[in-house]
Amino acid sequence: MLAQILERTQKGDSDMTEWLTWFLQTLEQAMLSAQMTTNKIISKAKFWQPHRQQAINARQVPMLNTLLTSFYGKLTKKNGQ
Repeated sequence: MLAQILERTQKGDSDMTEWLTWFLQTLEQAMLSAQMTTNKIISKAKFWQPHRQQAINARQVPMLNTLLTSFYGKLTKKNGQ
């Protein structure tokens, strides 16, 4: 799709509207994705900040990180490691 849009822009009447629309939509999606990632990181940091002094064992730390960032579905031993 991008190649076709670029080719039409280069060989056509130099109207960049279609390419610019594609570019801005792609940029918007990238920014939304970055914002979601940033929100997850901030949320995780907010959780750990008040809990940094609590005794949490080595098995609990990765489980909590999984739950705070990328956990979907049922909790099993396999996806909790």
